[in-house]
Amino acid sequence: MTQEKQLLGHIASEHLLIPTLETRKSDVLDFHTVSVWAVEAALKTAFDAGRKSTESAEVDVHDLLARRKQIAVIWDVKDVREVRPDLTDEQAWEVLQQTRHQHDATLGINWETLELTAQMLFGDTPESDEA
Repeated sequence: MTQEKQLLGHIASEHLLIPTLETRKSDVLDFHTVSVWAVEAALKTAFDAGRKSTESAEVDVHDLLARRKQIAVIWDVKDVREVRPDLTDEQAWEVLQQTRHQHDATLGINWETLELTAQMLFGDTPESDEA
């Protein structure tokens, strides 16, 4: 029995008082009357379990894209901070979001577009004290 089936069986038993999810070919055994609050509790438990499993699962973005015959180039806040070390991670994230929003497929996203977007949002890079 898979982990998923075990979890669903546990939720059905715990919240809906249904002893098994196996079809037993008997109306008395296969059909159940349950309260709406029990259904709500069961759904919430299942939802929470699904959310936890996706939060803890590592996702290989490139593998997912490859299955769909797609590619992506990924930029992150560290890249933005390479061209603008004066920005916080939150500001760098704003730069990435704005860059994606204004993306021009002819130009693409590159170091210059990141730098120009940062300048548009947060002004010029502050002068360094080093001389």
